[in-house]
Amino acid sequence: MGTIGDRLGADLQALFGGEGEASPDSADSPSDKADGPVDDATERTVDPAAAEADGESVLAQTSEEETRTASSPEETVFVTIAELSGIDRAALTAETGLVDIAVDGLALWAVVAELERSVGDRFLDEDVRQWQTVGEMVEAGQRAAR
Repeated sequence: MGTIGDRLGADLQALFGGEGEASPDSADSPSDKADGPVDDATERTVDPAAAEADGESVLAQTSEEETRTASSPEETVFVTIAELSGIDRAALTAETGLVDIAVDGLALWAVVAELERSVGDRFLDEDVRQWQTVGEMVEAGQRAAR
């Protein structure tokens, strides 16, 4: 079955386009839906079904690489947010609001999936919905890692 990151990786990659933000017309373009999202690095059309069947996802691969280098819940959160949003990691602080950097909705759950994988624990949906800042997400990860 896989993690949320595995299942939604291609969709997240299409949403963020590898550049940190979706283009205004990319979400509604009929040709994108018919042909699949485009991997910006290779400029090839990505077939989400084939990627999932192969056990591959551009986002999942990137996240796994970044998670391997992350030594703490803090690193996992900061690295994953930077990768998903395209924001320079150095610009992120504990006080950075999740909504301010567009880490809400699907992006939030992608970060949560990476954090859960990193700490080996799960977070209640009700708790996740209350997180307002990067620091709150890090604190939850640190508590879970103990």
